[in-house]
Amino acid sequence: MSDKIEKIPNDQLQSLLNAVRAHIRRTRKHGGDTRDGEVELCYLEREDEHRKKTIQLEKEYREKLDRARKAEAREAREEEEALKDYWESENN
Repeated sequence: MSDKIEKIPNDQLQSLLNAVRAHIRRTRKHGGDTRDGEVELCYLEREDEHRKKTIQLEKEYREKLDRARKAEAREAREEEEALKDYWESENN
């Protein structure tokens, strides 16, 4: 089951989540057994949470890399300016 869920595109996963939730509500309303639907919903919700967490972690990682690159560039500029000032003071 979870192998198939992993391959579902995000938009279809959201549609499936909504459909299963609606099915559970209808089944409850008519006094039916909702266990199978609830189990399926758990798998779908776990996959959805996993994807959202992965997206968030990737975003945080990219932001961290961006900050590190900017800091590195700033340090390189500062180093260049210090060397330039040094050479100018040595030549005067």
